[in-house]
Amino acid sequence: MTGRITILDTGTILIIAPPADTLAVMTMLGVYDSVHIECKRRVPLEMTAQLGSGIQPGTVVTNVEWLVGDVFLNNAYLSVDTQNNQISVVELSWFLPHELPNGHRA
Repeated sequence: MTGRITILDTGTILIIAPPADTLAVMTMLGVYDSVHIECKRRVPLEMTAQLGSGIQPGTVVTNVEWLVGDVFLNNAYLSVDTQNNQISVVELSWFLPHELPNGHRA
């Protein structure tokens, strides 16, 4: 998908994307009739649960905006450089727990 505008919002839990984009993502994930994915996880006893995909169809302003919330941002380190008008997003598992980009320390 190209030509999309992404709004990063730490106050939003889900990802809200245009309906056609949501369908395309769900198709890539192999989910066709529902936005729930069956998940098995081992804890003291085995259990099966349905986890929501975290992406919902909707229109933010027009059909090119994505509102991206915590379902994505919880797994990312976000760096905002206001002097150069840049935002960097890095997957948290990319670096060691005590090391952050640009020499920052956790």
